[in-house]
Formats: sequence, structure tokens, C-alpha cells
Amino acid sequence: MRLLATIENVANAHGRTKAQIAFAWALHKGRDVVPIPGTRRISRLEENIQASDIKLSSAEMDALDVAIPPDQIVGDRYGQAGAWASKNARN
Repeated sequence: MRLLATIENVANAHGRTKAQIAFAWALHKGRDVVPIPGTRRISRLEENIQASDIKLSSAEMDALDVAIPPDQIVGDRYGQAGAWASKNARN
């Protein structure tokens, strides 16, 4: 909930959606971070493209980073079917 509130505050300050702020945050993480959003609608693709124009301040980046520390991210990356497919793709 803390992350959602932080993203919402930044989104409101920029007049953008929470999804755009999350995407912009990932884009600001460095050239070695390449977010790949799943998009099924043209409107969402356009929204994602607009996120590349968002300039987040250092304070905003810090607030987003603090909102959910990496050591608090838990759980499987894939569901059971995805984990099976990922494991078997290596073999």
C-alpha cells in the first residue's frame, strides 16, 4: 500500500497515470534496465510511450525506491506453469 500511495502521489504531481510513473521509474534506473511492458491495446502502447517523456526528480526517485525496498519483494516470478516452462526451456 505504501508503494501504491507513493506512485499515486508522484502520478498526481505529474498529471500522469500510476502505470506511466512505474514505467518512467524503471526507465530512470539506468541504461542497463530495459522494461518490457506487456501491451494488448494501442491506447496502452501510447500511454507507455508517453512515459518516456516523464522527468522524475531525484527526490521522486528516492521516494519510489524507499517505498518498497528490494528485500521486501518476495514470491515466485512465474506461476507454476511458467516456472515449469522456464525450467524446461533450459534443458
